[in-house]
Amino acid sequence: MRADFSRRAILKSAAATGLAGIVGAPAIVRAQARELVVGGPLGQAEATKRAVIPPFEAKHKCKVVFDGSQSFANLQKLQANRDKQVFSVVLMDDPILHMAADQDLLEKLKPSSVSSMSQLSPAAILRDGMWVNYMWPALSIGYNEKQFPKGLSSWEEMWDPRHKSRVLIPSYKSTTAPFTTAIAAHLETGEPIEKAQYNFDAAFKKLKALKPNILDLYIQPVQATILVEQGEASMAAGFYTTYVNPRRASGIPLGLAAPKEGMFAMPKGIAKVKNAPASELADAFIEECLAPDFQAVWMKEFFSTPTNLKVAPTAGIPAASQLLAIDWKFASDTLKQAGDRFDREIAS
Repeated sequence: MRADFSRRAILKSAAATGLAGIVGAPAIVRAQARELVVGGPLGQAEATKRAVIPPFEAKHKCKVVFDGSQSFANLQKLQANRDKQVFSVVLMDDPILHMAADQDLLEKLKPSSVSSMSQLSPAAILRDGMWVNYMWPALSIGYNEKQFPKGLSSWEEMWDPRHKSRVLIPSYKSTTAPFTTAIAAHLETGEPIEKAQYNFDAAFKKLKALKPNILDLYIQPVQATILVEQGEASMAAGFYTTYVNPRRASGIPLGLAAPKEGMFAMPKGIAKVKNAPASELADAFIEECLAPDFQAVWMKEFFSTPTNLKVAPTAGIPAASQLLAIDWKFASDTLKQAGDRFDREIAS
């Protein structure tokens, strides 16, 4: 892959940001009475603080502190504070929630305390209620609309020789990486995603063929977006509606492909932390996030498919049945194995 100072500086800043979040404890005071500390995605912080937290605070007469970081970083914080947790609720990607559940860091949700669970799609209830999905952003390929005014019609576009050294893909330090592996296996074998995703040999054969086109790997989409906007990169795999659509609405010429092979459901999970400092408030916050009013807020703010079946998707929001799904337990269990192979065969 070709060296470029500006590109390297951008991508290194992403890595530094991620590491800072992992090693540092949240810069917050331990939750007191009627205070709830929520760990969630940094990219959702602004909208969550503006559209979700104020009505919850007003209704429940409490203070909510939202600590924005990556899912990996918040998992590290849960591990480091196992005996005296700071977070009561975490919003994380499913692969990381599988790890948290395996490490006994989560408390199973009770329908008696979170009644809107009964309204969710069955696919949104994970590990028998250990956590639930509160929204499903759609994920595919981000691209510059000025370069591709007609969009991108297939995932195979990433392999087109015209895009030599102009494609960005997520590093395995990003939880969106398994989607790239799954689609590569599908394209190589022709088998449905639900079967192809388990075929690592086919996936890595296809990914090796992509190497001439890879400009670099990224951890956070914001850094990749800069390269796409500047025209240095043609496209970036692993972008999703929660990230792309608000930027597009603000005037940035960033599009999200609707490939013929399909878009993926990027499950966004919400869970209660074991030994939560504010247990009742945690249940209440999770309930509000799943109830129809807040489901409509998530859909409006993040252009995401609702998981509550009582909430109909608005125009332009795909239905759950239109999105491809992958086995996140498998993705979580094989994350290190796949990441090590990825580093050896693709990133080197």
